[in-house]
Amino acid sequence: MLVHFKDPLGNIVLHGQRIYGNATGFPPADIPFPIFQRYCSRRDKFRQKDNVLIQATYRASDLKKMLGKDFSSVAFKYDELPSLPNITLKRLWKEMGIVPKHELDIDGNPTDRKHLLELIKRQIREASPKC
Repeated sequence: MLVHFKDPLGNIVLHGQRIYGNATGFPPADIPFPIFQRYCSRRDKFRQKDNVLIQATYRASDLKKMLGKDFSSVAFKYDELPSLPNITLKRLWKEMGIVPKHELDIDGNPTDRKHLLELIKRQIREASPKC
């Protein structure tokens, strides 16, 4: 999962990895999904102090590094995936080379938008480093 430190000009070390703010000019850090869940996007009022990371934007070059495949121009944050248009999601799905196990329509695309989102999110989570 690509993240930056919450303070734009600061940095932090989490689990042996230095993570910089987005205004420092350093690239986003790729962290394991469990660490992302713990330190990013906290909605629990009592654990707001743990919210020290912000999501970084996935770009075609980041996806190429993570998945080893070429991607056309794209930019999104992990939580923004549900708001992307269907055509963009289908393009991402095809470029990732995901093989679905559920029903496909006549064009070979997943029939359900929710299922399509889950396939893409799972691919990104599995490509992030392991703890």
